[in-house]
Amino acid sequence: MLPLTERADPNPYRSPRANVAAPDAPLSARTRSTKGMLLIYGAMAVLSIAFEVFSYVYLGQLASGVRLAGISPQLFDRTTRILAFSQLGVFLVTGVLILRWIYRARECVDALSAIGMRFSPGWSIGWYFVPFANLWKPFQAMNEIWKASSAPQAWKDQPTPGLLRWWWGLWLLASFLGQAVSRLSPHARTLENLQALSLLSVATSATHIALAATLTALIGSIDSMQRAHFADLQAVPPPGASSAGVQSPV
Repeated sequence: MLPLTERADPNPYRSPRANVAAPDAPLSARTRSTKGMLLIYGAMAVLSIAFEVFSYVYLGQLASGVRLAGISPQLFDRTTRILAFSQLGVFLVTGVLILRWIYRARECVDALSAIGMRFSPGWSIGWYFVPFANLWKPFQAMNEIWKASSAPQAWKDQPTPGLLRWWWGLWLLASFLGQAVSRLSPHARTLENLQALSLLSVATSATHIALAATLTALIGSIDSMQRAHFADLQAVPPPGASSAGVQSPV
């Protein structure tokens, strides 16, 4: 008797390394939750832009010696901290959901029998935490996931889509701008410097909105391609099923 790991699979088109029960089970649930969190993330970025524009005006009024009624510097500082902590919380939750989605998307291409992949599910997310290598390795991993989701059996021949390049370019730009805001914030001590920081924060938040929209489209496209392939696999009858129940005319 063959060992359990070597027994023939009734569906020869399914990878022996993964077992996905239904075409909507592998990724769609995580896609929906990740898209929902990206929507909240984008909404927080819009709120941030509104607040930074207000901050720019408010700081300009203070520089001119005018104080807006009912808004003390203490209230302004407290509101700034609340918004910053709220943004951090949303960022962390969104980041966790995105990494879980990437991990599962990479697992699913194994179930679609894509072979020769360079990045494992673990390293598809692990490279985000490796300095310097995180400037290009996560893009390569996501590129593999896209290609294998598009054509599992011939993924190496697939082109890199423009949407993927836009996503990674926006990710790098958002990371650079975020680092700039973090590094400049402790040194912004004058009202003029704080106003300049507000404008930089507006640019950062605008980039994050574009990033969230691009990533939403990206994960939606990968999910749709994988669901289509899983539906095709489910439609393939197991060997001998086409002749089951058919009696010989002899």
